[in-house]
Amino acid sequence: MIDSLVFKHVLEVTSQIVGLIAIVVSLLTAFGVVWLKFHFDRRFEEFRIRFDKLHEKRLDTIAITYRHLIRTEQAFFNLVKPFTFGGEPSKDKKIKLVNEAAREFLVYFNENKIYFDEPLCLKIDDFFEKIRDSWDNLQEIGDSVKNWSELWKNSRDDLLSIRKDIENEFRSLLGVKTSRKTRGPAPPS
Repeated sequence: MIDSLVFKHVLEVTSQIVGLIAIVVSLLTAFGVVWLKFHFDRRFEEFRIRFDKLHEKRLDTIAITYRHLIRTEQAFFNLVKPFTFGGEPSKDKKIKLVNEAAREFLVYFNENKIYFDEPLCLKIDDFFEKIRDSWDNLQEIGDSVKNWSELWKNSRDDLLSIRKDIENEFRSLLGVKTSRKTRGPAPPS
């Protein structure tokens, strides 16, 4: 009889201990889940803030690079266009403006290359290397309107392609759908 009472008592104490252990394990698990959620939420928020800032910086960089490219293109076109208006700068001044615009573009682009896809960087580098070579040749063979026009004609398609790639990269970052065929107005729906 004593053995059976001791056995009952041991059984009750054991079940209470097991119950207590189950409660402790549940509390530790709940605390662990809450702690992990807090820890990961905080880390995710830090990552999101860094990503948002990087994304914003990349968008700003692409927009400024595009602006420099357009200014270079406009200065170049103003130099080689077949017509002039009264009050326009001299040809020497226009050449200086093209040089300044191209230099500003290249300096900014080279300082911020890291924000662009590598194929676009290579395309821009190749284009400006070709332009630099042609520019140097013009200095040697003479800078007649015909020679300037030929340089413009040879570089125009490459310049438009680069411009379109920058536009598409920017739109892609904004989540806007892009199409390689963007000449002229969209057809009516």
